[in-house]
Amino acid sequence: MPAILPCNEVCPDGRVTIVGPYVPNPVITSYRRVPIPREIINQCPTVVIGCQPWWFFRAHGFDLFFDSPEDVPPVSQIERWQFPENPATLCKVAVSWYEYSEASRSAKGVSNMQGGPIASAPGRYAGQPLMNTGGGVYNQIICDIGNGVNITIPPSGRILADILVPDLTAFLEAGNILPEGEPALPSEAVAMTRVTPAGFLTDETLGHEAATYTQTVFVGAGPPPQLTQTFLIPPLARRLTAYLSVPGAGTPQVQFLFKENAPLDIPLAAFDVGPVAAGRDESVPENAEAVRVVSNGYDGLVTLVFELEF
Repeated sequence: MPAILPCNEVCPDGRVTIVGPYVPNPVITSYRRVPIPREIINQCPTVVIGCQPWWFFRAHGFDLFFDSPEDVPPVSQIERWQFPENPATLCKVAVSWYEYSEASRSAKGVSNMQGGPIASAPGRYAGQPLMNTGGGVYNQIICDIGNGVNITIPPSGRILADILVPDLTAFLEAGNILPEGEPALPSEAVAMTRVTPAGFLTDETLGHEAATYTQTVFVGAGPPPQLTQTFLIPPLARRLTAYLSVPGAGTPQVQFLFKENAPLDIPLAAFDVGPVAAGRDESVPENAEAVRVVSNGYDGLVTLVFELEF
């Protein structure tokens, strides 16, 4: 592929984005979008001849916790050095890129790194793997930031990214509940995160070809009771591993659903997690849209880890 690419040691500096406050509760399945300015991940001047190059995208998040909401200062008063040294965050990142266009896009100046109308918020946080914007189709990966993500994005004219922050208000409005009792999980906005995303062009694959999407849910007799929990399968999910917080205390079931809502919320496949501390590894059916966790006598947390391929 003939191309003039930016120096990988100079351009991918990224820019700090501070987001907060939010409720650092791992059982929240709803997220709000915080757009990352496109110049942060498309910042390097590039001339590309012929084929589009690969992208390397990385992000690291650092969560800062406070004792109570009253102790959380405005974001503008937080200094970067106040965040912890070790990266870890519950926030996720959604990265979108062009797969193909219905019409050729003309080059702009010396570069053909232009784009069309990628929507900044195409509906629900997970959506579908392919998004149709009318003038073209783009793909999307939604993955954990965790203690750091380094992934390779397929060739595309440009990429866009959003930080996904746990949204307790949307979670409760959807009819979900937070478990009570011990151990107590956070129910107030006492955290903010510092995320440093960066993306740059490369003529070879540098990052990992897979990423993960981790979601913990609460099911059980409570109080209050919540016998099932359902959420959309993230785009490009290929395998799922389930873990229990209380091994041996019951046998919850994980169901893959054709569609999320009735009358098409039909289980296409199901498996029991069982009293196995090591978890259970299963393939994700390609004709399933959502996953449902059923208590089935289990009272506790179930953590699902999806492996994504793109």
